[in-house]
Amino acid sequence: MKVRSPELVEAAQLLRRTSMRVDHSAVEELAGRSRDDMLDQVLVPFIDTEPVPESDEAEEALIWWARKMVGPQSGIHERMTFFWHNILTSHRYATGNQALVARQLQTLRSNALGNFRDLLFSFVTDANLLIYLNADASTAETPNENLSREIMELFSLGVGNYTEADVKAGALAMAGWTVDRDNNWTVEFVRERAHNGPVTYLGEERVWDMDQVVDRLAYDPISATRIAGKIWDYFIGVDQTPEQRRELGTWWITQDLEILPLLERVLRDPAMTGLEYARPRSGFEAYAAFASATNLTPDTTWRPRQMGQALYEPPNVAGWPNDLWLSPDSMLRRLNNIGSIDYSNVDGALEASADDILDRCGIYAAEQTTFDAIESPQLTDDFSDEDIANIRWRVALACPEFQLV
Repeated sequence: MKVRSPELVEAAQLLRRTSMRVDHSAVEELAGRSRDDMLDQVLVPFIDTEPVPESDEAEEALIWWARKMVGPQSGIHERMTFFWHNILTSHRYATGNQALVARQLQTLRSNALGNFRDLLFSFVTDANLLIYLNADASTAETPNENLSREIMELFSLGVGNYTEADVKAGALAMAGWTVDRDNNWTVEFVRERAHNGPVTYLGEERVWDMDQVVDRLAYDPISATRIAGKIWDYFIGVDQTPEQRRELGTWWITQDLEILPLLERVLRDPAMTGLEYARPRSGFEAYAAFASATNLTPDTTWRPRQMGQALYEPPNVAGWPNDLWLSPDSMLRRLNNIGSIDYSNVDGALEASADDILDRCGIYAAEQTTFDAIESPQLTDDFSDEDIANIRWRVALACPEFQLV
C-alpha cells in the first residue's frame, strides 16, 4: 500500500465517510489535528436552511440537491439527508404532482440531524408518501394496509417483528389521513374517516392514532437497534455483534432518539479507524465523488440514473439494496460515465502527476498497482498528451480505492 502520509490518510477517511464530495483542500485543512479535533470540526455541521425549490417538475429540486451534495459546504448534513433518502423513500413519479418531491426532501433536510421520532412522524404524514402507498384513501371502512406494513417492515421494526394482525390493526389506527388536492395538496386528518375504537396493536389493546403508533414504533428497542445499526453500517462499514447492536440501540433510546449524539458516538468509536476503505460507494455516491473531483457541475439527472441511482427513483419502497453496488452491471455503468468526461477540462489535468491525480480524487492510500497504472499507463506512441491525461484520470476514478468509502 502506497501511503502519502498517515495524517492525510486519516483526514481523508473521515471526510470520505462524512461528506458526499471529494475535497483535497478540506483534507489538508484537517490533516495533522488530533482525532478529537477533527471530529469536533465534522460534528459541528453546516446546516443549509435554504428552502428546496418547488416546481411542476422534480428535476429542479433534485439538481439543486445534487449541487448541494457536491458543493464546497457539503458535510454531515448532506450525508445524513442522503442516508435518510434511502431509508425513508418514495418515488418522484408516485403522485402526479412532482412538486411534492421538493416538500418531502425539505422534510428530510429539516430533520436529518434532529430527532428520529419527529422525522418518522413527518415522513409518514407526508403527501408524497401517503399517495405513493395509497394511504391517503384509507378509511375505517376501507383501511389500506400499505403504510401500516411499510412503517413496520421498512421504517422501524424490520421483517419478522410484527404479525399480519398488527398490519391490519395498524391500518385501522392510521386511517383518516388524506391529501386535499384542491387545497395545494395539503395533508389533513379527517376524524370522520378514522377508526375511533380500540384495536390490539403489537400486543396492546387501546385506541390508537398516528402519533401513538409512531411513538410505539420509534421507541421500540428493536426499531432503535435496527436504525442505529443502519447508521453504524453506513459510516463504519464493519459488522457489529448482535450484542453490540442491541447495546447501541438501547443507548440511543436514552438519548431520546436524537440523531446527532448517535452520530457522535458512532464516529468516535475506535472501529471508525479500522479500515481505510470499508464499503462500496452507491451509484449516486460515486457520481457525487467523481463530479466534485472533476469540477463537473450537476445539471441533469441522467448521469446518476445511468449509474443506477437517480434521486427519488428507487426500484421500490425498500430503496436500493446494498449488494447492488458490487454487481458487474454497476461497475459497467460507472465505467461508461467515467469514460464520457473530457478530463482535459479539469484544471491542471494535463500536467498532473500521479500523486496530484490521486490527491484530487481523495485517495491518499493506494495499492502500488493503482499508482503504477496512473503513473505509467501501458500505451503506444499513437496517443496524444490529451489522450494520456484522459486515460490517467479514468484509471484513477475507476480504481478500487475510489469505488469504496
